[in-house]
Amino acid sequence: MSVYGEINQQRRAMGRRREHVDRRQLAKYRGAFDRRGDRARERCHLLCTGCGALVPPAPHDPLRADAAHPEPCPHCGSRAWVDLTEDEVTRSLAEVEAYEHRTIDRPRRVGHWLLRIGGAISLGTMCLFAAANSPSGLFALLTLMVGLTAFTFFSFGFGHATEVEQRSLPYRWALPLPPSADVADDATRLRGPVSMAANDELLIAPLSGRPCVAYRIVVRRHRAPGNAVPALVTQVSRDLMVEGRKVLANNVRLDLSTQPITVDDEQQATALAYLRRHGITEADGPWVLEEGRLEADTPVLVEAAKRRGAILRVA
Repeated sequence: MSVYGEINQQRRAMGRRREHVDRRQLAKYRGAFDRRGDRARERCHLLCTGCGALVPPAPHDPLRADAAHPEPCPHCGSRAWVDLTEDEVTRSLAEVEAYEHRTIDRPRRVGHWLLRIGGAISLGTMCLFAAANSPSGLFALLTLMVGLTAFTFFSFGFGHATEVEQRSLPYRWALPLPPSADVADDATRLRGPVSMAANDELLIAPLSGRPCVAYRIVVRRHRAPGNAVPALVTQVSRDLMVEGRKVLANNVRLDLSTQPITVDDEQQATALAYLRRHGITEADGPWVLEEGRLEADTPVLVEAAKRRGAILRVA
């Protein structure tokens, strides 16, 4: 008898009831190692921790045990990619972002400068005492008091000198690179109504659910300092036509004004899924969601540099 025949004979001997119990035990065993609750339901973008650039995930090859490593970041050249599919990664990034918002808060910096100025005034007062009074017990006491005050002011004022510097880029962004030269110097300007370059379907803005040819999403932390950068800035566009000239979607930066938007119940699931793919979770909020849409036949101004890149503005 073959090996498979012996296995089938043993299964028949155990009976159907024993076989059913074994399967339930196996299901419990697998459930103990199930990590689906620690990951997003769908694959998310990869984030460059060097500059915050987002890239779509590489197609998964079922024949490969490990995921394909992406190319270096086109903006900063770093290979420090992290997978935003992991919930632990997104929580850690949100905590870092919240900490940086607290440390770059303008009132805190003003308070530290006031402490430094107070320390300087205290030291100046001590010098005046030293110049105007002869050595005495009263002078020694005043010198000690002013010296302790100056030391306290300087300790608290300069103790936070290593604060995180304000970022110049959003924490997460998915935008085409800016033009390679100043568009005011060697730009080709196009002005007119915008339309899609091909017979593609209109885009659907993920927050409002309204059709458009391009949209821009900005996500800010609620009550963030005015000088804090957004948590997320992304844009999506079709290939466009202006004055009979084609404007490629991956070559134009949309300069669209965004407005805060409240997501309705019908669009909430789509909006949350879109934000999660870009590393934003509702639990790490509250967030202020902003959206800007470019609809067909809108008059626009395109300034395209001769070497690379273009900027599109609503005329």
